[in-house]
Amino acid sequence: MKNSQFTYGFTLIELLIVISIIGIMAVVLIGVLNPDRQRNRASEVVNAEAVRKVGSAVEAFTSANGVYPATADCDSVDLCGGYLSSWPAGVTYTYVDSTHYYIKIASLLATNSSYICYKSDTGKVYKDCDSSCAVATGFTCVEGVL
Repeated sequence: MKNSQFTYGFTLIELLIVISIIGIMAVVLIGVLNPDRQRNRASEVVNAEAVRKVGSAVEAFTSANGVYPATADCDSVDLCGGYLSSWPAGVTYTYVDSTHYYIKIASLLATNSSYICYKSDTGKVYKDCDSSCAVATGFTCVEGVL
């Protein structure tokens, strides 16, 4: 004859499954809501926009004068011939030759001292470039930010 008592509660397997699901959700949530990473991503976008802003000023200077500005003419003092209202902090403009230049700013997300770069020959912003805005050992210099 069967015992007709009812047992209420959860089995050990059910409890372990629920606890593991909660643990997985907590790990994912912590990774998504990491405030330092979010702040760095926002700063990275601001840095990319600063690089684009200087690139637009250089292009305006070039349209008006027919040549790219020399490195000394496009800095925090000369403001690219007056085409910028203020110079973005940390941005460096480098005149290479009569066909191209690059603009760079240090990347906040990278751990290998890489840069965000704007290259005049392509007109695009790149991330994870070396200090000369090129691909080098340990750098990928890929198009786009974030």
